Amino acid sequence: MKFSIFNFQFPKAEKSKSSQGFTLIELLVAMTLFAVLISIAAGSFVRAIRTQRAIVALMEANDNMNSALEQMSRELRVGSEFKDFSGGFGVAFKNAADKDVVYYIEDSAVKRRVGNSSGEKITADSIEVKRLSVSLCGKGVNGSDVKCYGGSSDYPPRITIDLSVAPRNTYFENFSFDIQTTVSARNF
Repeated sequence: MKFSIFNFQFPKAEKSKSSQGFTLIELLVAMTLFAVLISIAAGSFVRAIRTQRAIVALMEANDNMNSALEQMSRELRVGSEFKDFSGGFGVAFKNAADKDVVYYIEDSAVKRRVGNSSGEKITADSIEVKRLSVSLCGKGVNGSDVKCYGGSSDYPPRITIDLSVAPRNTYFENFSFDIQTTVSARNF
């Protein structure tokens, strides 16, 4: 008898109960478990994306607020002839170039006006300025000497700026944060 690999036939295996496949119930249970796990993972992913967007909005508002305060502080530091503007909601003064400058709040933004020009925003559209409060004290403030915090008026002019800012973002509807700085004028 000649043996050839082409004539060889494997014996047929008998099907056992375990090799017949999955039942419909087993498939439904597996698919349900898979769907639950995917839902949990997707929910966590969506939450992480929302949190990241909220953090970016807060960082942007904080950076913009610090930038506006820094711009105001630099110019106030070398200014003179400080006066209240709009009842403490702004400050008017002469800058180092002897030009009249006013910082004030309007339309939920901090604006800077030089001379008689229209004011220009120094804060971004992505933030809402809720409050700008300015307190002045020291020599030559509002045309006279104003005592600083119940003490002497012999100090150089001090300008305390208080800002309250909120990001314009759907994640922060009733949220704002405050920052305050005090600047001493170098020219008095």
